Amino acid sequence: MSSEKPCPYRSFVSTRIDPERVSRASFGISDVIALLLVTLATIASRFWRINQPNAVVLDESHYVDLIRQYILGVFHLDVHPPLSKLIFYWIARFAGYDGSYLPPKAGERYPDDFPYVLLRSFSASCGVATVILTYLTLRSSGCRTLIAALGSSLLVVENSITTRSRFILLDAPLLLGSALAIYGVKKTQLVEPFTKKWYKMLLSTGLGVWFASSTAITGVFILVWVGLVTAWQLWRYYGDLSISVGAVTRQAVVRTGAILVLPTLLYLAVFTVHFTILDQPGVHLAKFPVEFQATLDPEVLDSPSMVSFGSSVTFKHQQLESYLHSHDFNYVSDSNLQQVTLYDFANDVNNEWIVEGIHHTQEGKLQQSIKPVADNSIIRLYHKGTGRYLHVSEDVRPATSENDYSKEVNCNETRGLLGNAEYEFRIRIIETRTGNPEARHELRSGETVFQIVHKKSGCVLLGHSNRLPRWGGYQKGVICIDEPTIPGTLWYIESNNHPMLNNNASHATISPPPFGYLKKMTWLHWAMSLYSSGTDNDPQSQTPDKWPMALRGVKLYAKVNSEVFSVGNIVIYWLGTFLVTFVVAKGIIYVLSFLNPYATPKYAPYVREFNDTALEFVLGWAMNYFPYYFVQRELQPHHYLPALYFLILLIALFCEYLIKQQRVVGYFLAVAILASAGMVFYKHAPLIYGSDWTEDACEAARWFSTWRWTCDNYVLEL
Repeated sequence: MSSEKPCPYRSFVSTRIDPERVSRASFGISDVIALLLVTLATIASRFWRINQPNAVVLDESHYVDLIRQYILGVFHLDVHPPLSKLIFYWIARFAGYDGSYLPPKAGERYPDDFPYVLLRSFSASCGVATVILTYLTLRSSGCRTLIAALGSSLLVVENSITTRSRFILLDAPLLLGSALAIYGVKKTQLVEPFTKKWYKMLLSTGLGVWFASSTAITGVFILVWVGLVTAWQLWRYYGDLSISVGAVTRQAVVRTGAILVLPTLLYLAVFTVHFTILDQPGVHLAKFPVEFQATLDPEVLDSPSMVSFGSSVTFKHQQLESYLHSHDFNYVSDSNLQQVTLYDFANDVNNEWIVEGIHHTQEGKLQQSIKPVADNSIIRLYHKGTGRYLHVSEDVRPATSENDYSKEVNCNETRGLLGNAEYEFRIRIIETRTGNPEARHELRSGETVFQIVHKKSGCVLLGHSNRLPRWGGYQKGVICIDEPTIPGTLWYIESNNHPMLNNNASHATISPPPFGYLKKMTWLHWAMSLYSSGTDNDPQSQTPDKWPMALRGVKLYAKVNSEVFSVGNIVIYWLGTFLVTFVVAKGIIYVLSFLNPYATPKYAPYVREFNDTALEFVLGWAMNYFPYYFVQRELQPHHYLPALYFLILLIALFCEYLIKQQRVVGYFLAVAILASAGMVFYKHAPLIYGSDWTEDACEAARWFSTWRWTCDNYVLEL
């Protein structure tokens, strides 16, 4: 794409497209034959025994349940955007599934009338399309026909990708979107700007970005990669003195529209369809504020606005949208008192608290009159479910914090409690977080934002996402802290009941501010992020540092003489990881050579082409791998698959580079790589397809002790 051109002042790198490179990438009859053969092999690898196992494999149960929620129109929350789940829903509905029965759980057999084969076929079809796009991408990246066939064949025999592409999962659609975006980027580099074909390739890139990011939230990584590669291309155009600044600016505007604006609009459209279908309230609606809930369940607005002493209320944490909760289990701590936690689900009596004054009153007396709870009111909170009062133990550290300034929040004492400051709390209204002026002086359900301050110690109740151990049901913790950060200490009243306020026309009900579409989307994505951080306690989870070597896998299904176990093809994983190191070292030298503004380095066209493209692929690997080190949730090896896809492209590109340097060595290495990867695929094929195996063959295929599939499931010999 680039070459050195002279200038009266200095030489510069020309971005003129090399006609010879375009000619090499042109499609011929040999490409048709090669692509046809690779496609047939892919169809065989993805669709063979797709009806087996005829039971739900791990993770399928989650998406099958979501399909039923869509059919019933019940609102639900998930970690990922809804595009591919909507496609699964449409397929199931087309096939006649009406949601009239609960779907089976992991390991259970599918009912005969459930279209699981058709649903799996969508994933498999995405896998076939991804391989086709891989071939086209490699041809556009300068690889000859045989090497493009090699690279796409590596995708055919990569065990972990093949396994995850055969079930009702999001991995295959995510890879398809990523592959389409990558193909669009590479093809655009071979086309003159502002031509009809150039616009088509930009559109393909944008559609790929949209499909990936609307399938999985991690699809945003491919958007970032496309953005970075595009920015680098524009920078090189800017350095080409034969192109005007206006032309570069025009390119920037058009590219931004194609790869950012268009995917964003389509992304919003997907959620519009999502909201239209899900018009019934569900259990996950409790993760949202009252004004969001009211868009699906107007009855939430029927609660009285005024909060009075004697009211039965639920306190909701504003940041985490979880309820202040207690239950009849004690802490495993010095206090051994009743646990107080944050709970994610509504309609539980253990979320309900009665607001009382500091003086002992007979049960039911406070419900006979109305006395508003105002700013700085001193209250006690009586837990309806267990009959105990909210309490702070000043000398006990909470289970979720070791800090000296943290105090345990628990429940203790019953109705016989007399005056005791350890059970008294001050309501502190935060005016800057409360919109309605009236709600800044008195507690208003759904409107007032406030802190709960322990009167005796001065500490403030704080909810956080750190979860209690198993003895606490893995629920989120509540502690009391001196001088905490404000966001974690903010609460509001969601439900409010008082006999003299309920259904009383003279007292106002909740009246939240308007809730627009963009605000709704913002809240939904905030809730999705919280839901994501709560997906933990999986014994098969792995940290990202374990992924590149494929030394561990995930058991998806296991029955007598059949097991599905997702594990990577070590030839592809290891070679790809090595090539990343090689390309980074080579790329540093390559990039540094361009820093001298008065001397343009001279490289053979194929070397420059390899360096540019290899660095793009390594960047794609990095953008789809390193962010997981900062993700606060348990992760699985399948999160590595988009990064692995870039490694497969890199392996093929390296073979092309080597052939141009040492033809015989390059071809020998290419054949050796494919043969070795194919052998690994063949050895572990029974784990992909759940097919018959013997115990001896199973043990012989376990090359590492960390590969923990179960060989005693199989017969001794066939």
